[in-house]
Amino acid sequence: MKIERGNFVYYGSDPESPAAKSDLRIGDLILSINGITLETNDDLNKALANCVGFFTFVEVLRGDKILSIKIDIPISESNSRSLN
Repeated sequence: MKIERGNFVYYGSDPESPAAKSDLRIGDLILSINGITLETNDDLNKALANCVGFFTFVEVLRGDKILSIKIDIPISESNSRSLN
């Protein structure tokens, strides 16, 4: 399967992070966040900027399957805008 999108691979994160508590797995290729296709770092930053405080749907390629993973990203004191 050939994917013509950015190469955003999930390599893991803080064990207490929303990403670590979700169904994301190390090696998942992140294709989109809330329907925003990721091709550049700007795409990634724009997608993540609107995630804090909401459920977020991350589309990933795992093996030969495309999966939609729901992540709850609560508002935190650090107001982090990343999945890590």
